[in-house]
Amino acid sequence: MNTATDNETPCRSYPTAAELLAEFPPPPPVEEWKFIEDLHYLQSENLHSNKNIAAQRAVSIINQFPDPDKRFSTALEHLTKTASNIRSSRNSRKAYQVFIKQGSTTCFEEYLLEVTPEMATVTANDCEGIRRGVYAIADMLRASQGNLPCGKWNRKPWLKTRISRCFFSPVKRWPVNTDELLDDVNYYPDGYLNRLALEGINGLWMVVALSELTGTSFTPRDPLADRRIAKLQQTIRQCARYGIKIYLFCIEPFSLHEDAPLVQAHPEMFGARIHDKRTFCPSSPSTRRYLEELTFGVFKQVPELGGLINITHGERPTTCLSSLEGTQNIPVKCPACGKRKHGEIIKDSLSAMAAGIKKAAPAAKLFAWFYCPLPEKHAPWAHTLGASVPPTAIAQFNFESGGEKRQLSRLHRGGDYWLSYVGPSRRFVRQAHAARKAGVAVSAKLQVGCGHELGTVPYIPVPELLYRKFKAMHKLGVEHAMFCWYVGNYPGLMNYTGGQLAFEDFKDAPRDFIRNLAETYSGGTDSKLWARAWEDFTKAYEHMPFSLMFQYYGPQNTGLAWQLSLYPYLRPLSPPWKPNFPPSGDAIGEALAGFSLSEALLLMQKVNDGWQKGMQWLKKGKILRCLNHELKLDLYLAEALSLHFENSVNLLRFYQLRSKLFSGVDEKASLQEMRILAEREANLSMEMMRLCKKDTRLGFHSEALCHRYYPSLLKQRAEHIRNVIIPQFGELENALESGKTAWEQFIARDDAPSIITQEAWQVAGKNCFAWRFLIDKDSFLLQIKKLEPTKNASTLAVYFIDAEGITFPLRLRFNWEMGQIALHDENWQRVIAYPTPLSASGQYDCLPENIASLKWPLDTLPAKNNRIRLNLCLGVQFAAGGYENRLYLDNF
Repeated sequence: MNTATDNETPCRSYPTAAELLAEFPPPPPVEEWKFIEDLHYLQSENLHSNKNIAAQRAVSIINQFPDPDKRFSTALEHLTKTASNIRSSRNSRKAYQVFIKQGSTTCFEEYLLEVTPEMATVTANDCEGIRRGVYAIADMLRASQGNLPCGKWNRKPWLKTRISRCFFSPVKRWPVNTDELLDDVNYYPDGYLNRLALEGINGLWMVVALSELTGTSFTPRDPLADRRIAKLQQTIRQCARYGIKIYLFCIEPFSLHEDAPLVQAHPEMFGARIHDKRTFCPSSPSTRRYLEELTFGVFKQVPELGGLINITHGERPTTCLSSLEGTQNIPVKCPACGKRKHGEIIKDSLSAMAAGIKKAAPAAKLFAWFYCPLPEKHAPWAHTLGASVPPTAIAQFNFESGGEKRQLSRLHRGGDYWLSYVGPSRRFVRQAHAARKAGVAVSAKLQVGCGHELGTVPYIPVPELLYRKFKAMHKLGVEHAMFCWYVGNYPGLMNYTGGQLAFEDFKDAPRDFIRNLAETYSGGTDSKLWARAWEDFTKAYEHMPFSLMFQYYGPQNTGLAWQLSLYPYLRPLSPPWKPNFPPSGDAIGEALAGFSLSEALLLMQKVNDGWQKGMQWLKKGKILRCLNHELKLDLYLAEALSLHFENSVNLLRFYQLRSKLFSGVDEKASLQEMRILAEREANLSMEMMRLCKKDTRLGFHSEALCHRYYPSLLKQRAEHIRNVIIPQFGELENALESGKTAWEQFIARDDAPSIITQEAWQVAGKNCFAWRFLIDKDSFLLQIKKLEPTKNASTLAVYFIDAEGITFPLRLRFNWEMGQIALHDENWQRVIAYPTPLSASGQYDCLPENIASLKWPLDTLPAKNNRIRLNLCLGVQFAAGGYENRLYLDNF
């Protein structure tokens, strides 16, 4: 065996994400986010309606509700301005009177409306009930054009807490690690808060680290704590004027590195180890005292807080329970906690936190959020954690996690943070039942505006999906809801729908609810046309491929900025929620977990066809003449989404044709259709560029905290397609006519990938490791040899994808140490809940001279026309460069 231990590998190094990102124009700066001006200054009393409505009588507001602290004065001002837009068509008639009174009700936030020909009365017992009633009568005035329908209505909220988030506030996480409590920006201007209150939002969450707000007997006070608390108090006061409370979001107790001062000073507080971190041990009295002091210290300073939303388990390591996967039904890896039931660990942690909150702010709520997103089946203890929540707290679960959906005659699993999936998942149902049986209130974490499957628009106008979600929540006894993650929170139709549904009894059919919603939302402006469009949009959007990887990496998010490629370079796809990644490349298979390319294309074609059908209702001449500013934005949004979906279909079809071309099938016809699609893609980018100039919400991703497509980037893409990609079609066509294959033409290019044949050893980096492959009868044999720099490396990862990049990659990770090698995990199991074709058929052995031997049947590999793309990592990657830290795709 000869290994070239002093030679560089012949494999090409690929650009990093940062290097590629530098080749594109930067996104617009904050000063160009014009949507912020709308949120500041757009007066909500004129939303969805036109000024100077002609009615039979003018409207007079008579307030008799006692409000010495003026807690609902903002709602009263909204109603007064709405009424002022109504002028009498008969000047001699007496004004129609609307009375606002206090009266007894059966629950908080309940209100009564009574409308007669002579007057209307809004009655409630508490300020928030009056607020809801006042907004409701204002909606009725707009929808009825000032001529209120007679009747009686008694509205009670079954969904008591409705929490959203600021669309553009800092996310306080890598790579945009900014803190809204340390700047002077007002993220909650009055116009914005009035809109949220009008839409039924009564809570907003902001991300914090509790240790930055207070000290304990174990930890010093942060030097910037006073500054943060002052800004927090100011925000609380500002939001309270609109009946909106602030909820702090955190992950506590957050695990610490071994060398952290608290770990060094109090080792008794820490239990299980996870990689290089130590988790807090709730079995320790010191840990429980620390947690109680932590929450008490925060809420003592700001008792007006609505509460705390804490990811207690699942997202990041917290307590010793984090040492287990949700799929593992074994004792916890801690000497103390390992002797206890899993739920007892959680109960100790939450009880301490709840005690601190209640001692300082008895009315504040603690939401214990159990984040269990993976599609794999969970152990029994993971389904009953809600029963371990203290009765004074609220158990919160993801509405979609573990969800299953039948598409194209197969069952698919899709993770969490979906809008297109109605749910609830069976996992949510089990968790909610366990909590309620134990007397614990339940909150649903769901996506109201949009989900990760399309998070680069403010919201998706599909209100019937919310109707079905909320009806299921109502049936399950859910009383609280967190409406969004960082995405899905822009005010508008979907927020408004959620607020209406919070008081709905679900006696009406969905269609009736949508028709009534359209009348109120549009202010009577062609409401039937809006309703018909939403119905078609809903039917279309449900066809979105239910796949975690398609959700994260599919073209429907940012495809209008994807860099089209005639040749299969397989440049990686990018996560749209991370601003430090360039536009996606052409490795479309990275998004196709659970679906073939043809299947994804079929489903997206259904989405696109249905959306275009819905658009026809919004292109009627009458509706276009009656649009006010807000409804114009809704129309721009619907048009933008039609471009998103056509673009998705085009990209999937383009790469399907490329696969045929490089397989030697219908070469001429494939090339001709690809050229047509490329030209259309250039035009689509320019069409979206024009829409983005009219509506700066488009392309903005609230988690990335920047635009992921924008005019300059869209223009560059169109120019690149026209100036670079289109000419390549002629070059390839000439090559095919001369007798070359598409592959031969590609491989001859200077920037083509390296070709590696069997048996020859290849060296990674500077003598880090060597590898080779052999064909052994009907098997593929991969051998890896550790060289000096990697002799202590214990993790080997192998990555396969088909040569044309149209199937989901296979990634296997092995533990290799002490002369033994074993499969540790694989990406398919994590994202689609069943193993790769390789895992069950693989043979893994250790040979002399630090060599590992991995063997699989050839027919289990994604090989096509005797070609496969491969990469390996053992301390370093063989094909160096590329993108780092892509969720479920590693660093390949």
